[in-house]
Amino acid sequence: MKLAAFVAEHCSINSIDHLGSVVTNLDSKSEFLKFIKLHRTKCTSLMKNVIAPCMLDDLVSDIGNEFYSVIVDESTAADTKKLLYIMIRYFSKAKEKVVTSFYRLIKIETADAESLFQVFTNQLKIDNLKLENLLGIGVDGANVMVGEHKSLSSKLKSIIPHLVTVKCLCHSCHLATDTKRQVQYKSIYQLINGEDGKQPKKIAKLSGTRWLARNEAIKTILNQWDALKLHFKLAEEKERCYTAEQLYEGEIQPSLGGLHSGHLATLVAAQYQRITFPSEANGMIHETLALIMKDTVITRKPSVGLKAVVEIKALGEDGSPVDGPRGMLTIMQHSDGVRIMGTITRLNPGLHGFHVHEKGDLRKGCNSAGPHFNPYMVNHGAPSDPLRHIGDLGNIEVGEDGVARIDGMDHYLSLVGVRGAIGRALVIHAKPDDLGRGGTEESLKTGSAGERVACGVIGFL
Repeated sequence: MKLAAFVAEHCSINSIDHLGSVVTNLDSKSEFLKFIKLHRTKCTSLMKNVIAPCMLDDLVSDIGNEFYSVIVDESTAADTKKLLYIMIRYFSKAKEKVVTSFYRLIKIETADAESLFQVFTNQLKIDNLKLENLLGIGVDGANVMVGEHKSLSSKLKSIIPHLVTVKCLCHSCHLATDTKRQVQYKSIYQLINGEDGKQPKKIAKLSGTRWLARNEAIKTILNQWDALKLHFKLAEEKERCYTAEQLYEGEIQPSLGGLHSGHLATLVAAQYQRITFPSEANGMIHETLALIMKDTVITRKPSVGLKAVVEIKALGEDGSPVDGPRGMLTIMQHSDGVRIMGTITRLNPGLHGFHVHEKGDLRKGCNSAGPHFNPYMVNHGAPSDPLRHIGDLGNIEVGEDGVARIDGMDHYLSLVGVRGAIGRALVIHAKPDDLGRGGTEESLKTGSAGERVACGVIGFL
């Protein structure tokens, strides 16, 4: 069972044919190992009939009565079978963080809106997930998914009025800049850039295999954003184009919070370039990330005004409070970032590293909060650096009275979204943060800020 679980998590099913024999030969004297016989057929059966149902039960149990969102896509497999793919996202109380997980792969007979609606809603009922707890659905721009009257999203919205539909950025851009509008956009681009005859750079189509090309698509959108936004505005006013209205109003503000598809592509490309040709790809990845992170809108208007609170305290290795620093901080969402305010007492005078960490798990004290919150997978830096961990908040200064009085803005961190701090831990360190200037590997990871002396989980107020 453990071998099957390992293969399901880490490698191709073909590996089990060789892994089984390797395990058997680990100890020729073992009376247990010599009877292990596990190949593809049995391993597949274990994953399908034992491991997968248990994981699904755990997932559904963890969701319980919580609110959740889904990403849905319909596709045709190589054997011509039609399949409905569903990802699910929710806040796990057990893990104290937002979880995004694969949920279901469902075989469907037809891909019309009514069939998709019936299959989707029936599956939720079978798994005892409340339909009314569905907050949002992410889909592509296909009419069967987002059509005004007869689509999966419109049918769901008829019974869930509060449902939010999020369309894929790349599909939206493609639909909003069709052949007729390309001529209009060319005129707008030339007017803004003051260069008659210069053609706007086309947004590259995405490729399933050439991942690095996706960075060029993101860069093109960012570099032409002013012209694109005006183009969407004109299309909205003159043609009453709903797609253009959504694009203009902020569905794809040029930040990774909005560029969800581009964000994913960038992270995939970042992993790929490390294995393939790092010298060529590294510059592209970092250049793209710098463009995305610089001078961008972090959050949408509905999020402005949200408040969060974090109780800072010293914790022992078992997660229980111990004598040490104490404090309370509030975090308010603004349109250009977050404002952090409050006081922390009983600290040693001087500078202390101040970071948002990846996890809100404090069961083993502050050390179980994981590394710095770093969704872009870049090096540690100063709050003002164009590339840095999103959780890099620099240093707090403690006076001779042992009190740190905090009141500052951070323009990269957000409460929700890709850069969201909710459910993560805010940590204070024993030493100053060297802001990545220490010249060591540790400096580029943590700023060499030392032990974690106090922490707390960020939660909505």
